[in-house]
Amino acid sequence: DASTGELLWQYEVQGSVEFSPIVSGGVVYAVSWDSGGGGHVYALDAVTGALLWQHDTVAGQEWSAPVVSGDIVYVGTGSQQLPPLGLSSLYALDAETGALRWELNLDRGSRVAGIAANSPFGDVVFFVPEKIWTDRIVAIAVERTPEVLE
Repeated sequence: DASTGELLWQYEVQGSVEFSPIVSGGVVYAVSWDSGGGGHVYALDAVTGALLWQHDTVAGQEWSAPVVSGDIVYVGTGSQQLPPLGLSSLYALDAETGALRWELNLDRGSRVAGIAANSPFGDVVFFVPEKIWTDRIVAIAVERTPEVLE
């Protein structure tokens, strides 16, 4: 409650949350990862805190805050396992259902360190594939199966 600071709701996730959740269209989107190496993406009703859907990833820990663009939620994963270096992916999930639209697998040992969407060029997602230090920004077209833009 804005006037009293009273707790309205809380939702217990699997593992830990290390990035800020975002709110879009009355839905709170959040990510967490657990010690078993799995990641989780949650969609919660912003008013009640009720779980709308959950999507579990297998490509390591969540390494980016979720980003919503239109009807897609983007989230990146990565691995802290040094060595061996683990898997990493960029996921596109349906914002209403949590269903996987597509997954872009990255180089082993990479992680998606940041995502931006809503490009003036149309349906393009920009992200940083990080391997310890970052040396590039990648743009992908997302109208269909993702492809790296030259």
